[in-house]
Amino acid sequence: MFKSEGGAEKSHARRPDRGGRSTVFGTRGAVACEHPSAALAGLRVLDEGGTAADACVAMAAAMAVVGPMATGMGGDAFLLFYEADTGRVLGA
Repeated sequence: MFKSEGGAEKSHARRPDRGGRSTVFGTRGAVACEHPSAALAGLRVLDEGGTAADACVAMAAAMAVVGPMATGMGGDAFLLFYEADTGRVLGA
């Protein structure tokens, strides 16, 4: 056990993201993923000129390592894909 110096309200004030998920920032795109390491893999792909689909594959591969119980046949996948050439939006 430990005692915090400031109390609960002060510790929350210093933490901008009160949710249970980590935040990873990028400047050339956005990705969303369960694990920050997998999200970082997706951002790196985008930074190197890859497509959103490439980033998804990279994140799925990373999740197989860092979160194997949350990926695969029993895991969830939500996808919104925009085709720039046709203007089509696909959802899965």
